Amino acid sequence: MAEPTVSIDSVEYPCSGWEQIEQGRFLRQEWNAGFFGGMGETILASRDRYYFAIGCDASHPPYIRLRPAWDASISAANLDASLPCYGVYGNSPDGTTFMTVLNGQRSFKVKLSDNTLENTLTHAANTDLGRPALFEGTWRIPLGDTNPQADLTIANAGADTYAAVGTERAAHFAVGQDEATANLVRVTNASSGATPYLLDLSPSGASASFGDNFEVGDSSLPVADVVMSAGEIIAFKPDGPYRFDMKGQSLGVQDFVGRNPNASVLDGANSHGHGPYWYWVHSSTLWRGIGDNILPISPADDPRYVQTVTITTAPFITGTWSSFTAWGRWAYATHDTDLFVGFIRNDGTVLWHGILYQSSAVIRCLITAGPTLWVLDNSGPTIHRLDLQADGSIRSATGSARGAISETMRIFLPEFDLDLPDRQKQLRRMWVYVEGTLTNCAVALTALLDTNVQIQPGANITTTGLVERAWTPGSNDLAY
Repeated sequence: MAEPTVSIDSVEYPCSGWEQIEQGRFLRQEWNAGFFGGMGETILASRDRYYFAIGCDASHPPYIRLRPAWDASISAANLDASLPCYGVYGNSPDGTTFMTVLNGQRSFKVKLSDNTLENTLTHAANTDLGRPALFEGTWRIPLGDTNPQADLTIANAGADTYAAVGTERAAHFAVGQDEATANLVRVTNASSGATPYLLDLSPSGASASFGDNFEVGDSSLPVADVVMSAGEIIAFKPDGPYRFDMKGQSLGVQDFVGRNPNASVLDGANSHGHGPYWYWVHSSTLWRGIGDNILPISPADDPRYVQTVTITTAPFITGTWSSFTAWGRWAYATHDTDLFVGFIRNDGTVLWHGILYQSSAVIRCLITAGPTLWVLDNSGPTIHRLDLQADGSIRSATGSARGAISETMRIFLPEFDLDLPDRQKQLRRMWVYVEGTLTNCAVALTALLDTNVQIQPGANITTTGLVERAWTPGSNDLAY
């Protein structure tokens, strides 16, 4: 009779007898209720948060889903997302619907029915297109400090008409209500030799004339954007936001950012007004304002989030915030090359759900009626279209097609030590439950051991259901 043997780490030893002296402790960590707590948790402290995600949708618990594919990606030569981008949405006389991106000296007209670029118009020299306003049925377009403001007429095909209205110039427009009268709010940064950086009002879209000017801070820095919030005018400058009522009375705002005469004149562009809240896009961070109260709200402002360079795809390593937009309770914002999505809480802060899309170049975003999210991407350059759900979210029905070609989508869970930080653990297996159909894609389970060794136990997963992958004993299976 052959002598019995025992195998330890794949090495066999002779064995004449054995008995169990002590059972090894079995530890496990599971996330089985989804991640609606959002991103930003570096060290495990809850069961519904994660560190960060790229290309994944964690807003639909208990699932982690791939991001929706673009409904269209439209090539747009000369688009420059390093400059502010604003959207105009409307119909031509024959009922054709168009969306036009105003960007620097150019406007890009997209036909929505077939997602084609209908026209690219280069405006007169020194044109600087700003935030437009729909007032008394007509889009009023600001063309900057040199060329007069214009009314837009959308053509059935080809280039639209931008008809100058008088000789007054404008950097941005908004629409407000002064008691019983609607008013067009205009920003002038350096118009007709007047004192720059002013706000003024007009009750009539037919008139090129505006009422008394009132200054927005001093003339050190220009107004980068203007929005309405809860009946108040919010003007954004690189040195801070300024509040006014519709009579031109200045209202206080908390000040947390110092004045820098070398600040970019674009700092504050593509900010946003949303219900009682306003959102200031600044190089320092994203800020939520309500009344005179202002609060930093970017994902990096979460005290549980710790920036790392170990993961090279982590956000915030370079770049600044460039745009913020929202529809309903859902917010979208761009930071350098990254598009973030989040849920707006009752206090106006945002529960962020990670990076929805990561480009190789600078991007900005805006939302038009539909609702439709547009991402202006310097990679290409390209205009991406994503039709949102009615509530402004990306939470389409489960089972719908998701994902994008040639993209790697990741979610990073918090660091954890199974409450034994001083004990080395031997890793045995990882598992995941996969639903739906994996078409031309696969799921990989990986672990970052002791913050610097990335290991993938086993092959990629191409089947659905409960699938597990095991570590090879004695081969990179130890970690604290």
